[in-house]
Amino acid sequence: MSLLNTLNAYRGARLILAALLLMCAALAVVVTTPLAVAAVLGDRAVTGLNDAARQVPTGPEPTCLRRHTTT
Repeated sequence: MSLLNTLNAYRGARLILAALLLMCAALAVVVTTPLAVAAVLGDRAVTGLNDAARQVPTGPEPTCLRRHTTT
């Protein structure tokens, strides 16, 4: 007996199967959306930290790094 024959044998089985598939799809969206948002926000945070680390500090040069010139 095929799956369609089995579903036809039980009244409302197709409706139950459709509802089950819809619930599984909704659960997948509910679970994966926060994970995707967390991944994007985490990537932005790490990128921001990398950009901040690459910035050259401004201000006077420290005295230990100044070149000593003899004239």
